[in-house]
Amino acid sequence: MKRIAMISLHGDPTAVAGYEGAGGQNVYVRELARNLATHGAAVDVFTEKLGGTEVSAETFEPGCRVIRIPLAMPRQVGRHVFWNKLPEFLDKLADLWSDFPRYDLIHSHYWLAGWVSMRLARRARLPLIHTSHSLGRVKVAAGFALPNATERFSTEEMLAKRSTIVATNRFEESQLRQLYGAQSLALVPCGFAPRHFKPQNKDACRRSLGLRRHERMLLFVGRFDPNKGIVELIRATAALAQNWTIKLYLVGGVRPNSSDKAEYERVKTLVDELGLAGIVQFVGAIQPAGLARYYSAADVTVIPSYYETFGLVALEALACASPVVASRTGGLACTVQDGKNGLLVNPGDVPGLVDAISQFLMNPDLAQRLGKAGREEVLRTYTWQSVASRMIQVYDDALDSRVLQDAQV
Repeated sequence: MKRIAMISLHGDPTAVAGYEGAGGQNVYVRELARNLATHGAAVDVFTEKLGGTEVSAETFEPGCRVIRIPLAMPRQVGRHVFWNKLPEFLDKLADLWSDFPRYDLIHSHYWLAGWVSMRLARRARLPLIHTSHSLGRVKVAAGFALPNATERFSTEEMLAKRSTIVATNRFEESQLRQLYGAQSLALVPCGFAPRHFKPQNKDACRRSLGLRRHERMLLFVGRFDPNKGIVELIRATAALAQNWTIKLYLVGGVRPNSSDKAEYERVKTLVDELGLAGIVQFVGAIQPAGLARYYSAADVTVIPSYYETFGLVALEALACASPVVASRTGGLACTVQDGKNGLLVNPGDVPGLVDAISQFLMNPDLAQRLGKAGREEVLRTYTWQSVASRMIQVYDDALDSRVLQDAQV
């Protein structure tokens, strides 16, 4: 049985996605661990503890534990505040390491965990697998300022040399080679959970959400973050509302005194300024098991992000046969194939959003055809079971490589 140590500092697998600091990475870590366990692995996920002073462990799925480590610096929301905490996290985890069963390898998530994991893997003489979840140089190229950019670039460059990097799509694989010179790369996509994401009766779902027959429903799922393009979606909705009876449902949670609260207020102000208060519904965060009802009810799921390394929402929507309009960026442009299983527009292009959404609203046959094609595609390629199988092979290759290296010493 393989024993895997996952390090995910801000990605607690039990956190509810849709709030700041809790999104696709949390889902990825939880579902990957869960499905690795069904292949016979034992997985421990190490993350920061939200409160208290004692290390705690919790089983969140059979064969999977989350181990939370308290830090002296007060816990703050948002991943970028972790940089100054990394040495303490590393020291505490290293002190605890001998208390746990011997692991076969370490799998880190996001560059902050990668900084810790490189040092821990060297001390423990273990193979290191790393999933980036986003790349600093790509985000800067997309126009986003990054805290600790110098430290991030340096860490990502070292990870490219000292670990097996998991790329989740061809675009990310190309960027890792071109921008970081990564040599040891494995292509393993993200996944979706078929138990949660499957088509439900559209009419019943619409009725449960209070939609009238003539109302057209647009859906956004995600955090309140400027990168997500919600403001552009609001402007597109205002234009569409001139010709259609529109309802836009925004699914995503908000925490007080955090940057997602600031973005929420910016969106809310724009909604009021444009007279859309009766059109835009702020739903809050929804557990995964409840999201299929929204995807199934929607006439269009819209993902207007400026940048996404992968974009799990696209997979979830496609799995529910929801017509998808997404930005032509990052992994979204790999998952959503323009004209085949969805429609793509350039990031920030409000007229483009209006045109693409209108195509689905005017042509139900197109919406149904692309929705059906999307579901067939993700069932073939993107279930978490198939993702876990491919990841097991990555682990096996890394372990075989270590055996060969040790034999040469």
